[in-house]
Amino acid sequence: MLTKMNQWVALLSAVGLTMLAIHFFSRPQQAFHQLGIVLGAAIAVIGLIQLASFFLSRRKPKTEESRQAKTSWLSAATGTATALIGIILMSNTGILVFAVQTLFALWAVFLGIIKIIISIQYKLDEEPTWTIELALGLLSLGLGAVLFLLDREAVFLSAVITGIYLSVYSIYCYVDFGIQFSREWKERHKK
Repeated sequence: MLTKMNQWVALLSAVGLTMLAIHFFSRPQQAFHQLGIVLGAAIAVIGLIQLASFFLSRRKPKTEESRQAKTSWLSAATGTATALIGIILMSNTGILVFAVQTLFALWAVFLGIIKIIISIQYKLDEEPTWTIELALGLLSLGLGAVLFLLDREAVFLSAVITGIYLSVYSIYCYVDFGIQFSREWKERHKK
């Protein structure tokens, strides 16, 4: 059940992030202005899905010490922060570009820190995907730093950089979905 839920989380996140990336590339000048509702809704949904995944994982027997059980509190923290930022962005439709860019930068930094923590846990558990988590964590930290450092007038450049980031993140989610699907398929056909 948990594996299926994680697969759907990865796939839905990938599709949502792909749509956001397309939006950033198709309308870079207006992207941050329209981001309040579009990104807010997508981020809130992704956060709620992550929270649902966390609560569903709590129903598993406590005897299993899987890597997912060890990092489940990180999923709860990520889901909560992601949903809250999404709700803040959605509820402030007239939000200034500065606030959207700053909130998005904060989210990227927070996500980067969480991904780095997860990569360390995966490394300790000898999970081969730890390098992907580390790379995405560093990329997220980098995006957050760039968005903080860019002049607020450089909206076009911020939108293009964010679009590239969202594209890479969606590819990560598709790869994560593929890895989880492959593992489940191998497990099913092993029996």
